[in-house]
Amino acid sequence: MKKIGIIFTIFFLSVSTYAETVRGVVVVGEYKCKKRDYIIIETNMGFVYAQQFGGSFSRGDIVVGDLNSFGFKDVDVQSSSGRIWIDDYMMSKSRATEKCFGKD
Repeated sequence: MKKIGIIFTIFFLSVSTYAETVRGVVVVGEYKCKKRDYIIIETNMGFVYAQQFGGSFSRGDIVVGDLNSFGFKDVDVQSSSGRIWIDDYMMSKSRATEKCFGKD
């Protein structure tokens, strides 16, 4: 029984510390959303709605980092780096547009 507990603990820790690296493209850059410090990034899994905390994010920029989870993320942007807070991810285009330009 003790062996199973140790294996489970190792498995759980390895899964919980895994950060998936995702590549995306900025489709709505800084100062374009209703809340001016928000951006939208398109990934192969959907759209990411994120608040910008550091760096520059212009339309067409390539962003690489853990874009499929909530919270603060340090990301690579073109040949620089940036910091974002991901509010939502794996969103549809219509929902991302609504969050950026609508009442949310």
